[in-house]
Amino acid sequence: MIDVLELQLGNWIIGPDSKPVQVNRLEVIDAVDSRKRPIKKWLVNGLLTTDFKELSLTIDLLEELGFPYEETEDEIIFLLEKDNMAKPDDNRSGITVTYLKKQNEKGYDAGDFQFCDGLWHVRAIDDLQRLFIMFTGHPLEIHL
Repeated sequence: MIDVLELQLGNWIIGPDSKPVQVNRLEVIDAVDSRKRPIKKWLVNGLLTTDFKELSLTIDLLEELGFPYEETEDEIIFLLEKDNMAKPDDNRSGITVTYLKKQNEKGYDAGDFQFCDGLWHVRAIDDLQRLFIMFTGHPLEIHL
């Protein structure tokens, strides 16, 4: 299940039909649990959040999205640059996300995507979108 508190408008996730869907509406509704206690439930695009999953970050997906990369023996470095910003109007150039092909000297596992030399592990596209806006001030343009 997806952590709705981390979602932002524009994030890409997997919908109930197992296809990518962009978040265009988030809302909270009042409900009652099985014991008739009042609770809050989150809706994404009008559907309960239990119907959604993270859109996993993969090499194939980043390549399909057209992000340029540099490859070495140990890693693949994807460059998410100014061209991918919704409003490229300032000096921020973008971010890089590194995919580890094998365990590195710091002990990070092969198959991990990391940002900022391991400070953040990136699991899903919505993680990447959050990091991008946090460090550039602009949304990451993704078209699926």
